[in-house]
Amino acid sequence: MDYKSKEVDSVAVSKTLCMLLVVLGHAASIYANYGWGNMYPSIQSDFLAKLVSCLSTFHTQTFTFASGYLFYLLRYEKDRYRMPKVDFSKRITRLAIPYIILSAVWAIPFGIFFERLTPALIIRNYACAINPAQLWFLLMIFGEFAIFYSLSDMMLKHIKLSCTVLILLYYSTYLLSIKLPMGIFQLGVIIRYAFFYFLGLCFRKQKSNRLLQYRQTPVLSLVGFVVLFGVCSVLAEKLLLVKIMLEPALSVLGILMVISFSYHANEMIKGNRLLYKAYTTFSEVSMGVYLLHQQLMYVSVKLYNTYVQIPALTVLLSFLSVFTVTTVIVLLIRGSKIGRLCLGG
Repeated sequence: MDYKSKEVDSVAVSKTLCMLLVVLGHAASIYANYGWGNMYPSIQSDFLAKLVSCLSTFHTQTFTFASGYLFYLLRYEKDRYRMPKVDFSKRITRLAIPYIILSAVWAIPFGIFFERLTPALIIRNYACAINPAQLWFLLMIFGEFAIFYSLSDMMLKHIKLSCTVLILLYYSTYLLSIKLPMGIFQLGVIIRYAFFYFLGLCFRKQKSNRLLQYRQTPVLSLVGFVVLFGVCSVLAEKLLLVKIMLEPALSVLGILMVISFSYHANEMIKGNRLLYKAYTTFSEVSMGVYLLHQQLMYVSVKLYNTYVQIPALTVLLSFLSVFTVTTVIVLLIRGSKIGRLCLGG
């Protein structure tokens, strides 16, 4: 298998890995936020608070990068994404319809029962998509697809200029959000994540790039990430503006760390029949697990936080419980047409 084929496989592995990391991050989110909804940790853990903060700098950013990478592969190498009516119809089926269905039958009923969600909050959080729990991700990916479907031909002709504009837009959302409702339909998030989506396109475009194949890359990117994360953690308390300025660089190091690790881990996965079977099974259900996990995680964390009261064990049990239950649910419902519709096909 040539390098570029291995690179594609590593991107696919990184998407699956990042879905796991999102679930893990939510299992520990009660410690990072010093409370989740109306829950508060029985015992605070600074380590878990840092862990969640660390994960949040790269897990969804890496998934977005991978989506941009695959967009380039499909559009510019496989000659796909050239029929707007067909392509947007598929995106609506895979992203918009699951958002509507899962909001109505899953997230909103849960919010009413467990979080006392009022009609006003339902309109704000879900109809206006200001805080639609984990479903924000569907709208963000749809927004990136729409932007780059329209503009990628032009942007790829002026890569340096496009990157500069996107990074300036990234920073501008912090200022614009003071005066403008950037949370509506996740507009601010779509603008910020466009930078990572475009990096994915550019990474695939560079045919001569062999960065991932070097065994030093995962180690060096990990060291760089840890150092910069430590700097950002200190600056967050004293120089917030500088910390914000460093955020994209930290995320890029995190993306490189995950992608390069996935490149080398992929060889190990394919060489072990049991590991490969487990990976292929989860890769098929990972998006479904993501779409369903947060509400069950809330219940699980509430339960273990009350009765276990050991932070690390609470996180571990919550993660394993929710991961297992959501995987089973996805495997059961994806066999039906309505189940596949809920999960995006």
